[in-house]
Parts: sequence; C-alpha cells; structure tokens
Amino acid sequence: SVIAEPLPDLLVTDARFKGFQRFLDEAIAACADIKYALRPVPGATMAEDTARVAATLAQQNPRFNGVMSTADWLSELAVSGLRESGMLPRDLIVVGIDGDSRTLGLIAKGKTFNVTVQDPMVPSVWGSVDDLNRIFAGEEPLQEKQGFGPLLFTRSSGNFPPLGDSFTYFWDGENEYEDLVVSTYRRIWGK
Repeated sequence: SVIAEPLPDLLVTDARFKGFQRFLDEAIAACADIKYALRPVPGATMAEDTARVAATLAQQNPRFNGVMSTADWLSELAVSGLRESGMLPRDLIVVGIDGDSRTLGLIAKGKTFNVTVQDPMVPSVWGSVDDLNRIFAGEEPLQEKQGFGPLLFTRSSGNFPPLGDSFTYFWDGENEYEDLVVSTYRRIWGK
C-alpha cells in the first residue's frame, strides 16, 4: 500500500502525480497487489498539512508501506508526520521527486529515502527555448527526444554526483550534460 500526496495547485507537480497514479493503476490492472490512498495537499498550506495528512492516511490504511509525494521535501515532511504519530513502519519505502542534494545524501547514507528521480534542468531549459523558438517561427516543436531524460537515484545505482561531506551540491545535470546539450542544440540549429 502506498500513501501518496499530490500537490494539485502546480502544473508540474500535478503532472508528476498523475503519471505516478497512472503507473499504479496500470500495475493494479496487471494484477499487482498494490493499494493506494490519495489526499491532495493544497499549495497554500502544504508545509503545515503534509505531516498531518500523512498521519491521517496511515491511520486509515494501517498496512501501508510506502510514501510518495510530488517533491522530496514533501516526502520528508510526510515521514516526519508518520514518525511523530507513531505510524512509521520499519519497512517503509519512500519515493521522492527532485533529486536535491539533501535527498541524495540521505539515499547514499541509507536514511529515510529509497529513491528519487531528478529531471536535469539544463537540458530542460535548452529544450524549452528550442520549443519556443520553433513555435514563434511557426514551426512544430521537435517530437523526438534529444537523449536528455530524468535520472533515477537509489542507494545501489552508483550514479551519484560528487556530493562531498556536506551535501551542499545541488545536482542539476549541468556538469554531466552541459557540453553535450550545447553541442546537440547547436547541431540542431545548424550553428
């Protein structure tokens, strides 16, 4: 069972959550033994409500073993609420979306999070600029992917960026992708 907290007020978090919900529905349809409980958390009160909502959902679904929110810090708040309410299971699986430095550090140390997904910002910005330029020129945006996709981070994935001891580094894909992104879009633009 999974407790999921969507944040419907923002397009990006709403899209993330709908994708996750679609995956769960497809897994259930394929006979996976998954149940999930949803409770939207309004953007205006999300910091105050997330821990409380997680505890309430856990009380209503006592056999749960997973938490997924639409941002790493929301998942961490949900875990905090579960801990404070005494509803934190030993085998809890925590899924985050952002790949921020704090979460990567927690995953690397085997604490709180099991997985997070990070969508590199540098390629996303270049792709958005390319799309806008094409739209303004009366063209259709490119439909094919340019090879820059989200990265999945787990403790065993071994794909962590150099984090150092303080985990102050925020990975945005720049170090790994910048040269490739620039050269790819220059090729596309004929430059």
